[in-house]
Amino acid sequence: MPFLLRMAADPTVHHRDELLRLAADIARRNYWGREGRTELLLVTDPEPRFDVSGYLANWSIEASRNAIAAHAASLIGLLRDPDPRVRGRAAYALAAALPGGDAITDALRARLSAETDATLQIGLVLAVAQHARELTQTDTALEWTRTLWSDPTQPAGVRLGAVIAWPCLTTAPPPPALVDAVTDLATPEMYDALHDVPWALHLDNPRGLKAWFTILLHDTSDGAAPPQGVWGNDDPWADLES
Repeated sequence: MPFLLRMAADPTVHHRDELLRLAADIARRNYWGREGRTELLLVTDPEPRFDVSGYLANWSIEASRNAIAAHAASLIGLLRDPDPRVRGRAAYALAAALPGGDAITDALRARLSAETDATLQIGLVLAVAQHARELTQTDTALEWTRTLWSDPTQPAGVRLGAVIAWPCLTTAPPPPALVDAVTDLATPEMYDALHDVPWALHLDNPRGLKAWFTILLHDTSDGAAPPQGVWGNDDPWADLES
């Protein structure tokens, strides 16, 4: 991990965004299947997990997260990198830092206020929300994300990131205004922006985006099938999934 992070911080190295993505993924649990609202911002499982050789995977994830925290200053510096993919992957890595701290949250929010790339705006909101959840500051993050998605003057990427983050911070049913916000944000530009957000998996499956939002807005962790007709008979994303 230190080797990957030091390479990513070197501007002469190629594919720094992929090095950061690899480091960030090592510091998270494996994703199996589609993720619902209870799992999307979950960095690691609370119960012990073992790999196929019997190795305790939780320990390796914790060690990787500690390594990210030790290099947090370097990663915070990468949030200002001229390459937007490097900025986005640096935020993705910082969200998994252990132990975390307010300095990381402050840096992510400061970058969000200056960021104009929609993909990065979505990712930065999710990074702040995930980091807040790890710091047990869920109530604060919940109110912050509500303020963002309910404000039509906010950039579309910021609002969509908040729409995704809000249900992942609570078990409360999503308010109708949040579902309306999803409809408002159903544009080809936001569809394209979502495809490069590290948290947004499985968007390339048939009718993937509608199914992804359906699962996200309705907790199916108990194995129940997601409800149909989240938006009545209209699918605001249907014409985007050709």
